[in-house]
Amino acid sequence: MEIYPIELYHKINRKQSMFLLDVRTEEEYKQDCIEGVHLIPINELPLRTEEIPRNKIIITICAHGNRSMRAAIYLKEKKYDVFSLKGGMEAWNDFIKNKKEN
Repeated sequence: MEIYPIELYHKINRKQSMFLLDVRTEEEYKQDCIEGVHLIPINELPLRTEEIPRNKIIITICAHGNRSMRAAIYLKEKKYDVFSLKGGMEAWNDFIKNKKEN
């Protein structure tokens, strides 16, 4: 139910059909986000689930992976094909930084 940053990176580069769902607050989102991500803060998720497509893989994203896992569990219960970004934006940014250095 989790996806590692390297896996997400390859999916993005292959232009795989997916819906990137950022469940952080708007303030967190404005500081740093992955290009093409859709913001639905986790506290708004139950009211905005209809905005999430059912015909794509959903990748939930937060700061460290906790909220995104809660969101993924919620969406899985609603029968979405969903994965949580392991380690969240912190892990994503570390991966991107290491990739640029190598």
